[in-house]
Amino acid sequence: MDINIIYIVDPVKGSAYSRNGLDIEEILKIISRKGNLEGHPDYKDVDSYEAICDVEVDVIVEVTPTNLVDGEPGYSHIKRALYEGKHVITTNKGPIALYYKELTRLADQKGLYLGFEGTVMSGTPLIKILRYGLLQDIERLRGILNGTTNFILTKMGEGYSFETALKEAQELGYAESDPTMDIDGYDLVAKAAILVNVITDDAVKPKDIFRMSLREYLNNRGYEGNLKYLVDLDFNNNIFAVIPKPLERTSSLVSVKGVNNGVEIETKSLGKSFIIGPGAGREETGYAILTDLKELITWAYS
Repeated sequence: MDINIIYIVDPVKGSAYSRNGLDIEEILKIISRKGNLEGHPDYKDVDSYEAICDVEVDVIVEVTPTNLVDGEPGYSHIKRALYEGKHVITTNKGPIALYYKELTRLADQKGLYLGFEGTVMSGTPLIKILRYGLLQDIERLRGILNGTTNFILTKMGEGYSFETALKEAQELGYAESDPTMDIDGYDLVAKAAILVNVITDDAVKPKDIFRMSLREYLNNRGYEGNLKYLVDLDFNNNIFAVIPKPLERTSSLVSVKGVNNGVEIETKSLGKSFIIGPGAGREETGYAILTDLKELITWAYS
């Protein structure tokens, strides 16, 4: 099947449109050279809803920044696209964490595909494993799902102070200048809510996840050996938390270092399974989008 990208809509770098399909290599060259799309032959001032509502568009890929307050503008983009009869692929945690049940139900009602593999562990296919690779008998999931805090804790295990480790993470581009989302656990509660809902088909929201700040933990207790910042989901007792916790040496998660992510899944039938892989990065996120697109093609067009 031929796939044409006919719209790119970016409020910062500019937008482009071609009914015959954009030349992505040329787009990347001009972005690399100029930092924006001005001067490109297909440059056009396009509104996001113009692209969403175009009858020639079959699939919307929504990658606006995560907003955990109200999910906007991603929530409105996804909802409008589904109402317009478009399949949706997104890497945006906000809308999925806040409105999982509403958006998945709407997609089901419309007979449309809603893919969001890139919202958790980026290109590592955790969500597909949870959806299709395991029976519905998951008892517990524990995971390292934030590369920034795992990098910081790895460095602290090597003798760095929290401040020095954070500064290095910022210099390397792993942490934002304001690292609140990561070190206070807001990124993790969003991912935890998504995972709980994928596993239970429930309507759990980030506010329903217990959250303990890594920064506060370190201020109060200091660094301890094998300390990890975990998503801990206990499905037997319906206890869902984001907590810093020193791990036993035998835990598979101890081996997850640096910016890598890892998840330990315990099931009734299979026992424990362990998944490790990159949890962030441009190429890794693009990989997640492509796996969703491949699944969509198989699901809708084969």
